[in-house]
Amino acid sequence: MGRTGKRSARPETWKKNVRKTLKLQGKSHVSQSGKVVSEKKVSSVDCSKCRFGCKDITGEDRKAIFDIFYALPSYERQKQFVCANIDEQESKTVFGKDQCPLPKKRSVARAFYCTVKGSRVRVCKKFFLATLNIGEGYVSHAMANSDMGTFTGGDGRGRHRAHNRTHDSAVEGVRDHIRSFPCVESHYTRKGTKRQYLDASLTVTKMYHLYKEKCAADGKVPVSCRKYRDVFNSEFNLSFHKPKKDQCMVCVNYAMKQKQEQGLVNEKEEQEFQRHTELKMRAKAEKTQDKELAKKDPTKHVVTLDLQAVLPTPCGLVSQLYYKRKLSVYNFTVYSLADGKATCFVWDETNGRRGSVEIATCLFLYLKSLPVTVKDVILYSDCCGGQNRNQYLAAAFLYALENIPNISITHKYLETGHTQMECDSMHSAISFAKKANPVFIPSGWDIIVRMARRTNPYTVIPIRFTQILDFKYLASQIIRNTKVDKNNKRLCLSSSSARRRQPDLAQIIRPRYTEKLPVSEAKKRDLVSLCRSGVIPEDHHPFYENLPTASSKVDRLEEPDVEDVDSGEETD
Repeated sequence: MGRTGKRSARPETWKKNVRKTLKLQGKSHVSQSGKVVSEKKVSSVDCSKCRFGCKDITGEDRKAIFDIFYALPSYERQKQFVCANIDEQESKTVFGKDQCPLPKKRSVARAFYCTVKGSRVRVCKKFFLATLNIGEGYVSHAMANSDMGTFTGGDGRGRHRAHNRTHDSAVEGVRDHIRSFPCVESHYTRKGTKRQYLDASLTVTKMYHLYKEKCAADGKVPVSCRKYRDVFNSEFNLSFHKPKKDQCMVCVNYAMKQKQEQGLVNEKEEQEFQRHTELKMRAKAEKTQDKELAKKDPTKHVVTLDLQAVLPTPCGLVSQLYYKRKLSVYNFTVYSLADGKATCFVWDETNGRRGSVEIATCLFLYLKSLPVTVKDVILYSDCCGGQNRNQYLAAAFLYALENIPNISITHKYLETGHTQMECDSMHSAISFAKKANPVFIPSGWDIIVRMARRTNPYTVIPIRFTQILDFKYLASQIIRNTKVDKNNKRLCLSSSSARRRQPDLAQIIRPRYTEKLPVSEAKKRDLVSLCRSGVIPEDHHPFYENLPTASSKVDRLEEPDVEDVDSGEETD
Protein backbone atom coordinates (compact mmCIF):
# COMPACT_ATOMS: atom_id res chain seq x y z
CA MET A 1 0.00 0.00 0.00
CA GLY A 2 3.05 2.28 0.00
CA ARG A 3 4.28 4.49 2.78
CA THR A 4 1.59 5.56 5.19
CA GLY A 5 3.48 8.33 6.95
CA LYS A 6 2.31 6.93 10.29
CA ARG A 7 4.05 5.37 13.23
CA SER A 8 5.26 1.84 12.49
CA ALA A 9 6.07 -1.13 14.70
CA ARG A 10 9.61 -1.38 16.13
CA PRO A 11 10.14 -5.13 16.57
CA GLU A 12 13.71 -4.61 17.80
CA THR A 13 12.31 -3.13 21.02
CA TRP A 14 9.92 -6.00 21.76
CA LYS A 15 10.84 -8.00 24.87
CA LYS A 16 11.07 -11.32 23.06
CA ASN A 17 13.38 -9.86 20.42
CA VAL A 18 15.53 -8.09 23.00
CA ARG A 19 15.83 -11.42 24.80
CA LYS A 20 16.77 -13.16 21.55
CA THR A 21 19.45 -10.53 20.81
CA LEU A 22 20.99 -10.82 24.28
CA LYS A 23 21.08 -14.60 23.96
CA LEU A 24 22.75 -14.33 20.56
CA GLN A 25 25.44 -12.09 22.09
CA GLY A 26 25.95 -14.43 25.04
CA LYS A 27 24.83 -11.81 27.54
CA SER A 28 22.77 -12.25 30.67
CA HIS A 29 19.01 -12.21 30.09
CA VAL A 30 15.70 -13.37 31.52
CA SER A 31 14.19 -16.39 29.79
CA GLN A 32 10.55 -16.57 28.75
CA SER A 33 9.84 -18.62 31.89
CA GLY A 34 11.35 -15.87 34.06
CA LYS A 35 14.63 -17.63 34.81
CA VAL A 36 17.77 -15.48 34.90
CA VAL A 37 20.33 -16.88 32.45
CA SER A 38 23.89 -15.92 33.34
CA GLU A 39 26.35 -14.41 30.89
CA LYS A 40 28.39 -16.74 28.68
CA LYS A 41 32.10 -17.04 29.46
CA VAL A 42 35.01 -19.18 28.29
CA SER A 43 34.81 -22.40 30.33
CA SER A 44 37.90 -23.89 31.91
CA VAL A 45 39.05 -27.28 30.65
CA ASP A 46 41.98 -29.60 31.47
CA CYS A 47 43.68 -30.73 28.26
CA SER A 48 47.14 -31.41 29.72
CA LYS A 49 47.07 -35.01 28.48
CA CYS A 50 45.35 -34.21 25.17
CA ARG A 51 47.12 -35.53 22.07
CA PHE A 52 46.03 -32.44 20.07
CA GLY A 53 47.32 -28.87 20.30
CA CYS A 54 44.85 -27.70 22.96
CA LYS A 55 47.51 -26.96 25.57
CA ASP A 56 49.36 -24.68 23.15
CA ILE A 57 46.41 -22.25 22.89
CA THR A 58 46.55 -19.51 25.52
CA GLY A 59 43.65 -18.06 27.48
CA GLU A 60 43.89 -14.82 25.48
CA ASP A 61 43.60 -16.77 22.23
CA ARG A 62 40.52 -18.61 23.53
CA LYS A 63 38.93 -15.31 24.61
CA ALA A 64 39.55 -13.84 21.15
CA ILE A 65 37.84 -16.85 19.50
CA PHE A 66 34.96 -16.55 21.99
CA ASP A 67 34.51 -12.82 21.22
CA ILE A 68 34.54 -13.40 17.46
CA PHE A 69 31.84 -16.07 17.77
CA TYR A 70 29.45 -13.99 19.91
CA ALA A 71 30.00 -10.85 17.84
CA LEU A 72 28.47 -12.55 14.81
CA PRO A 73 25.18 -10.77 13.97
CA SER A 74 22.85 -13.72 13.44
CA TYR A 75 21.98 -17.22 14.52
CA GLU A 76 22.83 -18.54 11.03
CA ARG A 77 26.28 -16.92 11.05
CA GLN A 78 27.13 -18.53 14.39
CA LYS A 79 26.04 -21.94 13.12
CA GLN A 80 28.16 -21.37 10.03
CA PHE A 81 31.15 -20.58 12.27
CA VAL A 82 30.73 -23.98 13.95
CA CYS A 83 30.38 -25.83 10.64
CA ALA A 84 33.44 -24.10 9.19
CA ASN A 85 35.60 -25.24 12.12
CA ILE A 86 34.57 -28.90 12.09
CA ASP A 87 35.65 -31.45 9.51
CA GLU A 88 33.35 -34.44 9.22
CA GLN A 89 34.09 -37.74 7.52
CA GLU A 90 32.71 -41.27 7.58
CA SER A 91 34.02 -43.27 10.52
CA LYS A 92 36.42 -46.12 9.80
CA THR A 93 35.29 -49.73 9.81
CA VAL A 94 36.85 -51.92 12.52
CA PHE A 95 37.17 -55.70 11.99
CA GLY A 96 37.10 -58.34 14.71
CA LYS A 97 39.30 -61.42 15.19
CA ASP A 98 37.12 -63.33 12.79
CA GLN A 99 37.63 -60.62 10.18
CA CYS A 100 33.99 -59.56 10.52
CA PRO A 101 33.20 -55.80 10.74
CA LEU A 102 32.23 -54.69 14.22
CA PRO A 103 29.18 -52.43 14.85
CA LYS A 104 30.05 -48.71 14.59
CA LYS A 105 29.57 -46.52 17.63
CA ARG A 106 29.07 -43.50 15.32
CA SER A 107 28.50 -43.07 11.61
CA VAL A 108 30.82 -40.08 11.22
CA ALA A 109 34.00 -38.86 12.83
CA ARG A 110 34.49 -35.16 13.52
CA ALA A 111 37.70 -33.17 13.79
CA PHE A 112 37.48 -29.85 15.68
CA TYR A 113 39.68 -26.83 14.92
CA CYS A 114 40.43 -23.39 16.35
CA THR A 115 42.00 -20.63 14.27
CA VAL A 116 44.89 -19.03 16.17
CA LYS A 117 46.94 -16.24 14.58
CA GLY A 118 45.79 -17.32 11.12
CA SER A 119 46.65 -20.99 11.62
CA ARG A 120 44.09 -23.76 11.96
CA VAL A 121 44.91 -25.81 15.07
CA ARG A 122 43.17 -29.11 15.74
CA VAL A 123 41.68 -29.41 19.22
CA CYS A 124 39.58 -31.95 21.05
CA LYS A 125 35.79 -31.72 21.20
CA LYS A 126 35.80 -30.90 24.90
CA PHE A 127 38.17 -27.96 24.34
CA PHE A 128 36.14 -26.67 21.37
CA LEU A 129 32.83 -26.76 23.27
CA ALA A 130 34.36 -25.14 26.37
CA THR A 131 35.93 -22.33 24.36
CA LEU A 132 32.60 -21.34 22.77
CA ASN A 133 30.57 -22.38 25.83
CA ILE A 134 28.11 -24.39 23.73
CA GLY A 135 26.69 -27.89 24.09
CA GLU A 136 26.91 -31.04 21.98
CA GLY A 137 23.31 -30.54 20.83
CA TYR A 138 24.25 -27.18 19.33
CA VAL A 139 27.04 -28.83 17.30
CA SER A 140 24.86 -31.78 16.27
CA HIS A 141 22.12 -29.48 14.94
CA ALA A 142 24.63 -27.36 13.01
CA MET A 143 26.27 -30.37 11.36
CA ALA A 144 22.95 -32.08 10.62
CA ASN A 145 21.97 -28.99 8.60
CA SER A 146 25.28 -28.49 6.81
CA ASP A 147 26.33 -29.29 3.27
CA MET A 148 30.01 -29.39 2.38
CA GLY A 149 30.88 -27.28 5.43
CA THR A 150 28.14 -24.69 4.84
CA PHE A 151 25.18 -24.27 7.19
CA THR A 152 22.01 -24.56 5.11
CA GLY A 153 19.42 -24.48 7.87
CA GLY A 154 17.65 -21.51 9.40
CA ASP A 155 16.47 -20.12 12.69
CA GLY A 156 13.17 -21.85 13.35
CA ARG A 157 12.47 -19.93 16.55
CA GLY A 158 9.38 -17.72 16.41
CA ARG A 159 8.25 -19.17 13.07
CA HIS A 160 5.14 -20.82 14.43
CA ARG A 161 1.73 -19.22 14.14
CA ALA A 162 1.01 -17.23 17.30
CA HIS A 163 -1.70 -18.82 19.39
CA ASN A 164 -3.31 -15.43 20.03
CA ARG A 165 -3.00 -14.17 16.47
CA THR A 166 -5.99 -12.17 15.21
CA HIS A 167 -7.85 -14.09 12.52
CA ASP A 168 -7.48 -12.80 8.96
CA SER A 169 -11.24 -12.34 8.58
CA ALA A 170 -11.33 -10.09 11.67
CA VAL A 171 -8.49 -7.95 10.30
CA GLU A 172 -10.30 -7.69 6.96
CA GLY A 173 -13.35 -6.50 8.90
CA VAL A 174 -11.23 -3.72 10.39
CA ARG A 175 -10.03 -2.71 6.92
CA ASP A 176 -13.60 -2.64 5.60
CA HIS A 177 -14.70 -0.47 8.51
CA ILE A 178 -11.88 2.05 7.99
CA ARG A 179 -12.67 2.17 4.25
CA SER A 180 -16.33 2.92 5.05
CA PHE A 181 -15.45 6.43 6.26
CA PRO A 182 -15.56 9.02 3.45
CA CYS A 183 -12.24 10.73 2.82
CA VAL A 184 -11.10 13.50 0.52
CA GLU A 185 -7.87 14.35 -1.26
CA SER A 186 -5.80 17.42 -0.55
CA HIS A 187 -6.64 20.24 -2.96
CA TYR A 188 -2.96 21.22 -3.03
CA THR A 189 -1.55 18.14 -4.76
CA ARG A 190 1.63 19.88 -5.92
CA LYS A 191 3.18 18.64 -2.67
CA GLY A 192 3.12 15.14 -4.18
CA THR A 193 1.36 13.64 -1.19
CA LYS A 194 -1.04 10.73 -1.57
CA ARG A 195 -2.47 11.22 1.89
CA GLN A 196 -6.23 11.48 2.23
CA TYR A 197 -8.17 13.19 4.98
CA LEU A 198 -11.01 12.12 7.25
CA ASP A 199 -13.53 14.29 9.06
CA ALA A 200 -11.75 16.53 11.58
CA SER A 201 -14.22 15.47 14.29
CA LEU A 202 -12.99 11.87 14.10
CA THR A 203 -10.14 10.21 15.98
CA VAL A 204 -8.87 6.63 15.89
CA THR A 205 -10.40 6.06 19.32
CA LYS A 206 -13.79 7.34 18.16
CA MET A 207 -13.56 5.19 15.03
CA TYR A 208 -12.83 2.16 17.22
CA HIS A 209 -15.90 2.83 19.37
CA LEU A 210 -18.01 3.02 16.20
CA TYR A 211 -16.41 -0.24 15.06
CA LYS A 212 -17.35 -1.92 18.36
CA GLU A 213 -20.95 -0.72 17.96
CA LYS A 214 -21.05 -2.22 14.47
CA CYS A 215 -19.61 -5.53 15.69
CA ALA A 216 -22.21 -5.66 18.47
CA ALA A 217 -24.98 -5.06 15.95
CA ASP A 218 -23.59 -7.78 13.64
CA GLY A 219 -22.98 -10.24 16.47
CA LYS A 220 -19.21 -10.33 15.91
CA VAL A 221 -16.31 -10.18 18.34
CA PRO A 222 -14.28 -6.97 17.85
CA VAL A 223 -10.50 -6.88 17.72
CA SER A 224 -8.60 -4.93 20.36
CA CYS A 225 -8.13 -1.16 20.10
CA ARG A 226 -4.38 -1.77 19.70
CA LYS A 227 -4.96 -4.02 16.69
CA TYR A 228 -7.40 -1.53 15.15
CA ARG A 229 -4.86 1.26 15.57
CA ASP A 230 -2.05 -0.90 14.12
CA VAL A 231 -4.08 -1.56 10.96
CA PHE A 232 -4.96 2.14 10.66
CA ASN A 233 -1.34 3.26 11.06
CA SER A 234 0.39 0.59 8.98
CA GLU A 235 -2.00 0.02 6.07
CA PHE A 236 -3.70 3.37 5.44
CA ASN A 237 -2.31 6.79 4.55
CA LEU A 238 -5.09 8.68 6.31
CA SER A 239 -5.09 11.72 8.55
CA PHE A 240 -7.59 13.80 10.49
CA HIS A 241 -7.39 17.32 9.13
CA LYS A 242 -6.71 19.85 11.85
CA PRO A 243 -6.07 23.52 10.93
CA LYS A 244 -2.58 24.61 11.98
CA LYS A 245 -2.69 28.27 11.07
CA ASP A 246 -2.21 29.37 14.68
CA GLN A 247 1.06 27.47 14.99
CA CYS A 248 4.02 29.68 14.20
CA MET A 249 6.66 27.61 12.42
CA VAL A 250 9.29 30.34 12.84
CA CYS A 251 8.95 30.26 16.63
CA VAL A 252 8.67 26.46 16.73
CA ASN A 253 11.81 25.96 14.60
CA TYR A 254 13.74 28.55 16.61
CA ALA A 255 12.80 26.89 19.90
CA MET A 256 13.72 23.45 18.54
CA LYS A 257 17.13 24.64 17.37
CA GLN A 258 17.81 26.27 20.72
CA LYS A 259 16.93 23.03 22.49
CA GLN A 260 18.90 20.78 20.13
CA GLU A 261 21.96 23.02 19.91
CA GLN A 262 21.88 24.15 23.56
CA GLY A 263 21.02 27.73 22.69
CA LEU A 264 23.65 28.10 19.95
CA VAL A 265 21.80 29.71 17.01
CA ASN A 266 23.72 31.34 14.18
CA GLU A 267 23.60 35.10 13.67
CA LYS A 268 21.35 35.01 10.59
CA GLU A 269 18.74 32.84 12.31
CA GLU A 270 18.84 35.07 15.38
CA GLN A 271 18.30 38.19 13.27
CA GLU A 272 15.38 36.60 11.41
CA PHE A 273 13.75 35.56 14.68
CA GLN A 274 14.22 39.01 16.22
CA ARG A 275 12.71 40.64 13.12
CA HIS A 276 9.80 38.19 13.26
CA THR A 277 9.24 38.98 16.95
CA GLU A 278 9.41 42.71 16.26
CA LEU A 279 6.79 42.46 13.49
CA LYS A 280 4.58 40.36 15.75
CA MET A 281 4.70 42.88 18.58
CA ARG A 282 4.29 45.84 16.24
CA ALA A 283 1.17 44.32 14.64
CA LYS A 284 -0.32 43.58 18.05
CA ALA A 285 0.40 47.09 19.33
CA GLU A 286 -1.00 48.69 16.18
CA LYS A 287 -4.22 46.69 16.44
CA THR A 288 -4.64 47.75 20.07
CA GLN A 289 -4.00 51.38 19.12
CA ASP A 290 -6.54 51.26 16.27
CA LYS A 291 -9.10 49.65 18.58
CA GLU A 292 -8.80 52.45 21.14
CA LEU A 293 -8.98 55.05 18.38
CA ALA A 294 -12.20 53.51 17.01
CA LYS A 295 -13.80 53.60 20.47
CA LYS A 296 -13.19 57.35 20.69
CA ASP A 297 -13.87 58.33 17.07
CA PRO A 298 -17.17 57.10 15.46
CA THR A 299 -15.84 57.93 11.99
CA LYS A 300 -13.30 55.13 12.33
CA HIS A 301 -14.31 51.48 12.10
CA VAL A 302 -11.84 48.69 12.95
CA VAL A 303 -12.67 45.00 12.43
CA THR A 304 -11.00 41.61 12.43
CA LEU A 305 -12.13 39.04 9.89
CA ASP A 306 -11.62 35.35 9.26
CA LEU A 307 -13.24 32.33 7.66
CA GLN A 308 -14.36 29.67 10.11
CA ALA A 309 -13.55 25.98 9.66
CA VAL A 310 -15.95 24.17 7.35
CA LEU A 311 -19.30 23.40 8.99
CA PRO A 312 -20.35 19.90 7.82
CA THR A 313 -24.09 19.48 7.31
CA PRO A 314 -26.00 17.55 8.56
CA CYS A 315 -24.25 17.19 11.91
CA GLY A 316 -25.28 15.57 15.17
CA LEU A 317 -24.58 12.65 17.47
CA VAL A 318 -25.93 9.91 15.18
CA SER A 319 -23.12 7.47 14.34
CA GLN A 320 -24.34 7.03 10.74
CA LEU A 321 -23.25 10.59 9.97
CA TYR A 322 -19.58 9.61 10.30
CA TYR A 323 -19.88 7.18 7.39
CA LYS A 324 -21.41 9.65 4.92
CA ARG A 325 -20.19 12.62 2.92
CA LYS A 326 -21.74 15.86 4.08
CA LEU A 327 -22.55 19.23 2.58
CA SER A 328 -20.01 21.96 3.35
CA VAL A 329 -21.26 25.21 4.87
CA TYR A 330 -18.99 28.26 5.11
CA ASN A 331 -19.08 31.07 7.66
CA PHE A 332 -17.13 34.29 7.10
CA THR A 333 -16.95 36.28 10.33
CA VAL A 334 -16.40 40.01 10.89
CA TYR A 335 -15.89 41.37 14.42
CA SER A 336 -16.04 45.08 15.25
CA LEU A 337 -13.42 45.94 17.85
CA ALA A 338 -15.04 49.15 19.09
CA ASP A 339 -18.49 47.83 20.06
CA GLY A 340 -18.11 44.03 19.90
CA LYS A 341 -20.78 43.66 17.22
CA ALA A 342 -20.23 40.63 15.00
CA THR A 343 -21.53 39.63 11.58
CA CYS A 344 -21.58 36.18 9.98
CA PHE A 345 -21.94 35.63 6.24
CA VAL A 346 -23.15 32.05 5.74
CA TRP A 347 -23.46 30.02 2.53
CA ASP A 348 -23.23 26.39 1.46
CA GLU A 349 -21.13 24.83 -1.30
CA THR A 350 -23.99 25.00 -3.84
CA ASN A 351 -24.09 28.81 -3.50
CA GLY A 352 -20.37 29.46 -3.64
CA ARG A 353 -16.89 28.17 -3.07
CA ARG A 354 -14.45 28.90 -0.28
CA GLY A 355 -12.36 31.32 -2.31
CA SER A 356 -11.28 34.91 -2.75
CA VAL A 357 -14.30 36.16 -4.77
CA GLU A 358 -16.66 34.93 -2.05
CA ILE A 359 -14.60 36.65 0.66
CA ALA A 360 -14.41 39.82 -1.44
CA THR A 361 -18.19 39.80 -1.93
CA CYS A 362 -18.83 39.44 1.80
CA LEU A 363 -16.49 42.33 2.56
CA PHE A 364 -18.12 44.52 -0.10
CA LEU A 365 -21.57 43.81 1.35
CA TYR A 366 -20.27 44.55 4.84
CA LEU A 367 -18.72 47.86 3.78
CA LYS A 368 -21.98 48.88 2.09
CA SER A 369 -23.89 48.18 5.32
CA LEU A 370 -21.79 50.57 7.43
CA PRO A 371 -23.33 53.86 8.60
CA VAL A 372 -22.64 56.91 6.46
CA THR A 373 -20.80 58.43 9.43
CA VAL A 374 -17.95 55.92 8.98
CA LYS A 375 -15.12 57.45 6.96
CA ASP A 376 -12.10 55.27 7.71
CA VAL A 377 -12.25 51.46 7.74
CA ILE A 378 -9.33 49.37 8.99
CA LEU A 379 -9.39 45.63 8.40
CA TYR A 380 -7.21 43.08 10.21
CA SER A 381 -6.79 39.52 8.90
CA ASP A 382 -4.31 36.69 8.52
CA CYS A 383 -2.02 36.31 5.51
CA CYS A 384 -3.83 33.53 3.64
CA GLY A 385 -3.08 34.24 -0.01
CA GLY A 386 -6.06 32.24 -1.26
CA GLN A 387 -8.56 34.33 0.69
CA ASN A 388 -7.33 37.65 2.08
CA ARG A 389 -4.14 38.66 0.30
CA ASN A 390 -4.66 38.79 -3.45
CA GLN A 391 -5.50 41.10 -6.34
CA TYR A 392 -9.19 40.10 -6.35
CA LEU A 393 -9.65 41.55 -2.87
CA ALA A 394 -7.80 44.68 -4.00
CA ALA A 395 -10.25 44.95 -6.91
CA ALA A 396 -13.16 44.63 -4.48
CA PHE A 397 -11.77 47.49 -2.39
CA LEU A 398 -11.43 49.66 -5.50
CA TYR A 399 -15.02 48.87 -6.42
CA ALA A 400 -16.15 49.71 -2.87
CA LEU A 401 -14.29 53.02 -2.95
CA GLU A 402 -16.03 53.87 -6.20
CA ASN A 403 -19.51 53.00 -4.92
CA ILE A 404 -19.32 54.15 -1.29
CA PRO A 405 -18.71 57.90 -1.02
CA ASN A 406 -16.16 59.46 1.30
CA ILE A 407 -14.58 56.29 2.65
CA SER A 408 -11.02 55.03 2.87
CA ILE A 409 -9.99 51.41 3.37
CA THR A 410 -6.81 50.13 5.01
CA HIS A 411 -6.15 46.39 5.12
CA LYS A 412 -3.52 45.28 7.64
CA TYR A 413 -2.12 41.77 7.89
CA LEU A 414 -0.98 40.19 11.13
CA GLU A 415 2.38 38.44 11.27
CA THR A 416 2.20 34.85 10.03
CA GLY A 417 1.78 32.38 12.87
CA HIS A 418 0.44 35.04 15.26
CA THR A 419 -3.01 35.69 13.81
CA GLN A 420 -5.12 35.18 16.93
CA MET A 421 -8.00 37.64 16.65
CA GLU A 422 -11.25 38.56 18.38
CA CYS A 423 -13.28 36.84 15.67
CA ASP A 424 -11.75 33.52 16.76
CA SER A 425 -13.99 33.71 19.83
CA MET A 426 -16.99 33.64 17.47
CA HIS A 427 -15.81 30.35 16.00
CA SER A 428 -15.41 28.82 19.45
CA ALA A 429 -18.87 29.98 20.55
CA ILE A 430 -20.51 28.59 17.41
CA SER A 431 -18.70 25.25 17.76
CA PHE A 432 -19.85 25.03 21.39
CA ALA A 433 -23.47 25.90 20.50
CA LYS A 434 -23.71 23.17 17.85
CA LYS A 435 -22.79 20.40 20.31
CA ALA A 436 -26.24 20.41 21.90
CA ASN A 437 -28.22 21.12 18.73
CA PRO A 438 -28.30 18.94 15.60
CA VAL A 439 -28.25 20.71 12.23
CA PHE A 440 -29.99 19.04 9.28
CA ILE A 441 -29.84 21.67 6.51
CA PRO A 442 -27.60 24.72 5.87
CA SER A 443 -30.24 27.21 7.01
CA GLY A 444 -30.16 25.49 10.40
CA TRP A 445 -26.80 27.13 11.03
CA ASP A 446 -28.50 30.54 11.10
CA ILE A 447 -30.23 29.54 14.34
CA ILE A 448 -27.06 28.03 15.83
CA VAL A 449 -25.05 31.18 15.06
CA ARG A 450 -27.66 33.45 16.66
CA MET A 451 -27.81 31.20 19.74
CA ALA A 452 -24.02 31.24 20.12
CA ARG A 453 -24.09 34.59 21.94
CA ARG A 454 -27.22 35.53 23.84
CA THR A 455 -26.07 39.05 24.72
CA ASN A 456 -25.59 41.17 21.61
CA PRO A 457 -26.26 38.16 19.27
CA TYR A 458 -24.33 37.70 16.07
CA THR A 459 -25.92 39.10 12.92
CA VAL A 460 -26.41 36.40 10.27
CA ILE A 461 -26.47 37.27 6.56
CA PRO A 462 -27.24 34.27 4.30
CA ILE A 463 -25.47 34.46 0.94
CA ARG A 464 -26.93 33.09 -2.31
CA PHE A 465 -25.07 32.38 -5.54
CA THR A 466 -26.79 35.35 -7.21
CA GLN A 467 -25.06 37.72 -4.77
CA ILE A 468 -21.49 36.54 -5.45
CA LEU A 469 -19.73 39.16 -7.57
CA ASP A 470 -17.02 38.32 -10.09
CA PHE A 471 -14.12 40.30 -8.68
CA LYS A 472 -11.73 38.04 -10.56
CA TYR A 473 -13.06 39.46 -13.83
CA LEU A 474 -13.02 42.97 -12.40
CA ALA A 475 -9.37 42.56 -11.39
CA SER A 476 -8.49 41.53 -14.95
CA GLN A 477 -10.09 44.74 -16.24
CA ILE A 478 -8.74 47.35 -13.83
CA ILE A 479 -5.48 45.88 -12.52
CA ARG A 480 -3.31 45.80 -15.61
CA ASN A 481 0.12 45.65 -13.98
CA THR A 482 0.86 43.47 -10.96
CA LYS A 483 4.60 43.16 -11.59
CA VAL A 484 6.02 46.58 -10.64
CA ASP A 485 4.82 49.59 -8.65
CA LYS A 486 4.82 53.25 -9.65
CA ASN A 487 8.54 53.46 -8.80
CA ASN A 488 9.26 50.57 -11.20
CA LYS A 489 10.05 48.25 -8.30
CA ARG A 490 8.78 44.69 -8.14
CA LEU A 491 5.28 44.62 -6.65
CA CYS A 492 4.49 41.69 -4.36
CA LEU A 493 1.05 41.72 -2.76
CA SER A 494 2.11 39.02 -0.33
CA SER A 495 4.94 41.13 1.13
CA SER A 496 3.15 44.48 1.40
CA SER A 497 2.32 45.52 4.94
CA ALA A 498 -0.49 48.00 4.12
CA ARG A 499 -2.45 49.18 1.09
CA ARG A 500 -4.51 52.36 0.67
CA ARG A 501 -6.31 53.52 -2.52
CA GLN A 502 -8.75 56.29 -3.35
CA PRO A 503 -11.69 55.92 -5.76
CA ASP A 504 -10.82 56.84 -9.32
CA LEU A 505 -12.76 54.47 -11.62
CA ALA A 506 -16.41 53.57 -12.14
CA GLN A 507 -16.78 49.91 -13.01
CA ILE A 508 -19.70 47.67 -13.80
CA ILE A 509 -19.36 44.22 -12.29
CA ARG A 510 -21.13 40.98 -13.21
CA PRO A 511 -22.30 38.01 -11.10
CA ARG A 512 -19.78 35.21 -10.63
CA TYR A 513 -22.30 32.36 -10.94
CA THR A 514 -25.43 32.03 -13.06
CA GLU A 515 -26.70 28.86 -11.38
CA LYS A 516 -26.17 26.79 -8.27
CA LEU A 517 -22.90 24.89 -8.05
CA PRO A 518 -23.09 21.08 -8.28
CA VAL A 519 -21.96 18.57 -5.68
CA SER A 520 -20.41 15.19 -6.45
CA GLU A 521 -22.76 12.34 -7.27
CA ALA A 522 -21.27 10.33 -4.39
CA LYS A 523 -22.02 13.12 -1.91
CA LYS A 524 -25.64 13.46 -3.04
CA ARG A 525 -26.05 9.68 -2.88
CA ASP A 526 -24.82 9.70 0.73
CA LEU A 527 -27.07 12.61 1.71
CA VAL A 528 -30.15 11.03 0.13
CA SER A 529 -29.36 7.75 1.91
CA LEU A 530 -29.44 9.67 5.21
CA CYS A 531 -32.91 10.87 4.25
CA ARG A 532 -34.04 7.33 3.43
CA SER A 533 -32.70 5.97 6.73
CA GLY A 534 -34.56 8.60 8.74
CA VAL A 535 -31.48 10.42 10.06
CA ILE A 536 -32.62 13.58 8.25
CA PRO A 537 -36.27 14.54 9.02
CA GLU A 538 -38.75 14.23 6.17
CA ASP A 539 -39.32 18.01 6.00
CA HIS A 540 -35.76 18.44 4.72
CA HIS A 541 -35.76 15.64 2.12
CA PRO A 542 -36.69 17.90 -0.86
CA PHE A 543 -33.63 20.09 -0.23
CA TYR A 544 -31.22 17.16 -0.63
CA GLU A 545 -33.17 15.42 -3.38
CA ASN A 546 -32.97 18.57 -5.52
CA LEU A 547 -29.23 19.17 -5.11
CA PRO A 548 -27.49 19.66 -8.49
CA THR A 549 -24.72 17.17 -9.30
CA ALA A 550 -21.87 16.80 -11.78
CA SER A 551 -20.01 13.59 -12.63
CA SER A 552 -16.74 15.54 -12.90
CA LYS A 553 -17.05 16.96 -9.39
CA VAL A 554 -14.45 15.52 -6.98
CA ASP A 555 -14.61 15.91 -3.20
CA ARG A 556 -11.41 17.58 -2.04
CA LEU A 557 -10.03 18.96 1.20
CA GLU A 558 -11.43 22.48 1.41
CA GLU A 559 -9.46 23.76 4.37
CA PRO A 560 -5.72 24.02 3.72
CA ASP A 561 -3.07 24.54 6.35
CA VAL A 562 -0.88 27.57 6.00
CA GLU A 563 1.96 25.41 4.75
CA ASP A 564 -0.28 24.15 1.92
CA VAL A 565 -0.63 27.61 0.37
CA ASP A 566 2.24 29.94 -0.32
CA SER A 567 1.58 33.50 0.80
CA GLY A 568 1.75 34.73 -2.77
CA GLU A 569 -0.60 32.15 -4.22
CA GLU A 570 -4.04 33.33 -5.31
CA THR A 571 -7.06 31.10 -5.70
CA ASP A 572 -10.66 31.67 -6.49
